[in-house]
Amino acid sequence: MTCHTIIMKPPTIIVLKKGLKKLQDQTHNRKAMLQAALQAGRPISEPDEEWLGTVGNLVDEECLVEELTKAVDYEHTLKELGQQGQSIVKKLTELAEPHTVAPSKKYKRMIWFETEVTMPVLSLSPLQVPDRQ
Repeated sequence: MTCHTIIMKPPTIIVLKKGLKKLQDQTHNRKAMLQAALQAGRPISEPDEEWLGTVGNLVDEECLVEELTKAVDYEHTLKELGQQGQSIVKKLTELAEPHTVAPSKKYKRMIWFETEVTMPVLSLSPLQVPDRQ
């Protein structure tokens, strides 16, 4: 039985920028609406306030992409990221290319079946077939 490990190449800076753009697009409308309400002096709900401080706050993502863009050695900087940085990279990569991050169960089964089909061959004596004349 052979076991294959799928080795993923590190995402390029283009992929990370694409993921960041998608994330910004997803949060833009709600963030703009909440900020307009705050600027007009209207109160916002506690969950909306919390959202603005967590999901709607993309400072970490933007800073990470900026840092990687300016890095002299991109791959080295990427490898040296802490746990938070790596989770941001994973999130942005999933947003940019959702099919490349986690292979589906069907794909995993295909890989498994392709590699597991080999069966041992038994050595059998040839069948003796009577001559027909």
